[in-house]
Amino acid sequence: MRHPLLALERLRSVTRELLVLETHVDMLWARRPAMAFYPGRELAGDNSNWWGPNPRAVDAMLRAAGFREVRLVSTFSLPHHGRRRLRREARNVIRDSLRARRPVLWALRRGRVVFHAVP
Repeated sequence: MRHPLLALERLRSVTRELLVLETHVDMLWARRPAMAFYPGRELAGDNSNWWGPNPRAVDAMLRAAGFREVRLVSTFSLPHHGRRRLRREARNVIRDSLRARRPVLWALRRGRVVFHAVP
């Protein structure tokens, strides 16, 4: 979304019972609501990806848009086949970070979350 708060306000105007929001998150280290800005193809090579909010920012924006109950219901969890898949994912993160000449921790500060919001 280019204008996430405006989009959430519009979603609030048509949500009757429950909004289920799944999104990319970034800046997981930040203690305050914060968002990373992606002006080009920085996020997944897709120039339609503009923002990477942290979970606190998502919660705050949903509340500012008029949702009265907001709940984080899902975050990154270990895959079903635990260790082997986790090792493979870790190798992929390290490989991708080295290719992009970024610190490995840069990749670990991001993820995906699901929120439920009630108007």
